Amino acid sequence: MLRGSYDFPYASRPSQGRLFNGLDAGSDSEDERAERSGKERDGQGRARMSGDPLRRPPADDRQLSLFVAPLFDIASRDHRDLMERTVVSLGKRPRREPINHEWSEGYFIRTRAENGELGIANMRDYDIIIWLSSQLREKLDRGEAGDGVIRFHPSDLLRAIRRGDGGQDYVFLRNAVQRLWNTTIQANLPHGIFGESRMIDERYAKQRGAQRIIREWDQIEWRDVEWVQITLGAFLVRQVKAGRVLTVNPNYFLLKLDTDRMLYRIARCCAGDNPNGWTFTVQELLNRSGSNATFKEFSRDVREAVARDALPDYSMKLITAASGQPAVQFRITTEARVQKRIRADRRLLKHDPEAWKRQQAERKARVDAECRHAASIDAELFGHRRDRKLKSDQ
Repeated sequence: MLRGSYDFPYASRPSQGRLFNGLDAGSDSEDERAERSGKERDGQGRARMSGDPLRRPPADDRQLSLFVAPLFDIASRDHRDLMERTVVSLGKRPRREPINHEWSEGYFIRTRAENGELGIANMRDYDIIIWLSSQLREKLDRGEAGDGVIRFHPSDLLRAIRRGDGGQDYVFLRNAVQRLWNTTIQANLPHGIFGESRMIDERYAKQRGAQRIIREWDQIEWRDVEWVQITLGAFLVRQVKAGRVLTVNPNYFLLKLDTDRMLYRIARCCAGDNPNGWTFTVQELLNRSGSNATFKEFSRDVREAVARDALPDYSMKLITAASGQPAVQFRITTEARVQKRIRADRRLLKHDPEAWKRQQAERKARVDAECRHAASIDAELFGHRRDRKLKSDQ
């Protein structure tokens, strides 16, 4: 059994099973390619787009396993408090400097890498956390233990986050798990998922220490089937149990650029289902992104993202805020609102058919009342027109 532990140096960690064997020669090829590539010039995911901003889903983009919750039968869920402010690195190039978020109420979130060689987990790595959290929520809904331990076959996870099942995808998975395990988060959020809520206090921060996104991971060989077991960080488990998670559109996993992914997560968390949407200045978005890009560079990326308009469920519009600063308005699309209502109806019909019947009856009564009201107004208007015509004829 292989257990993730900070005592194991990355270079000497043993490898076994399909997830690891035969991949050592290319273990860091993903990072090296990102270092050499000119597509991401400064590590913040600012690649020039050519063609579709969504990558093509894999050919077998369907659920095949009976041992994990089905991909399209449950919603992918992300952590609300980690969506509003990005706590992972944008871009594929390793980020070794910490990500710090501090705001006026005195709260903070700080992300750092325990091992500088590995760097902080990036936005693509975080897809794994979304899937694991979704599986944990499904286990809780079925009444099973919610200790944060998820066992799965690697191919199930890769398909669920809509990646392929080739050798490089297993390289990505192996490296991503190690980066997530290497990443720690320290915070004092107001609702206490990290423990007791407190204002910024450096002495308190040192006492609390940082918590790993992934507490540990094991590779387990069971008969002829190879499994991976991951234990989510305790604060993530508490968030899922407290219901502080939001559904994520499956097409989120197909977004090519991390800028689009970051904007989608902010829109999903803050704009939500509000038909009036939500507005952020570009400077606010830069502060929430955790990016170390300049304002000029980030503004260019945001303008390009608005022009692509690739976010699932949300539209973006460049406006000028009341302060005179450039801003982005996020608004849920009509189609997304309709789809959310349909999905909610299906869930209600599945879990409580009687409640669904009452809901449909209430909707029908409301629509009938609106139709009668509209008909009475039409009749009244028709009567006025008829009376005016009769008077004019006389």
